[in-house]
Amino acid sequence: MTTSTPSNVPTGASELESNQPTPAQTQPLTGATPWPRPPWYSFQPATPNEGTSVSLPALPATPTSPETPLFLTPLYPNDASSMQQIMSNPRVAAALLNVPMPYGIAEANSWISLNGGDSSSSGLLTWAIRIHYPSDAGLFIGSVSLTRKTGADEGIMYELGYSLSPEFWGRGIMKNVVFALMIWATEEAGVEGVFVRVESTNGRSKGVIDGIPGFVGEEDQEIDWKGGRKVWRDYFADLQGRDSEELLIWNYSAGKDGPASKVQGHRRRLLPIIKLTLYRP
Repeated sequence: MTTSTPSNVPTGASELESNQPTPAQTQPLTGATPWPRPPWYSFQPATPNEGTSVSLPALPATPTSPETPLFLTPLYPNDASSMQQIMSNPRVAAALLNVPMPYGIAEANSWISLNGGDSSSSGLLTWAIRIHYPSDAGLFIGSVSLTRKTGADEGIMYELGYSLSPEFWGRGIMKNVVFALMIWATEEAGVEGVFVRVESTNGRSKGVIDGIPGFVGEEDQEIDWKGGRKVWRDYFADLQGRDSEELLIWNYSAGKDGPASKVQGHRRRLLPIIKLTLYRP
């Protein structure tokens, strides 16, 4: 599938562990208020001594490890090695839409560099997922990002992508990560609409999105993907309380210039095109 993201931007959602789809349980948000804050959420702006961070629920203690603080921070240059190991893991890469394979240290450094500048110009809002163990500096175990998509009418939505080291799958981490990101994006970054693409057999990743209020699943789409055909489902979240019936779909023929064709309605097969989904202004 062709997307409008840079070649090394990880799009799609990856926390693959089960081939059994999770029943959809998404419900739209009510009203136009920001996302409700859970008691564990805390945003810490950067200070002269500490960087920006967002708190997450700690990982419970186990017989072999103490309770482990978990948080979001910006990406740092020394994350490249851990990132490369995670993103080159076949279990992770299998569920991502647009990640180069093999994924080497150069790709990791490039992604970190893309996220090191002004987010308003790069269109990237990316956080590292860290545990406060075994050192206070924090260990990189995954990342979550929003990539800006701009349509012909200047309407903007953000595509959600996330990845997590398989060592930490099945512990409820990503659901809290995405929830925290939505709160931060609404309150601090002015994000108004988000969509995510999830491969149909990725039951665990579908469970992550189904557990976040506001995401509404659309119809399944079959696309050409990695030498075969896969079914993906788009989920949309309007952070300002607008109705999903107000969606406009803009289609761009891959590799062709000229204006986009506007399609009123919800669904049209996308083979092979670049798709941006925008809210009516």
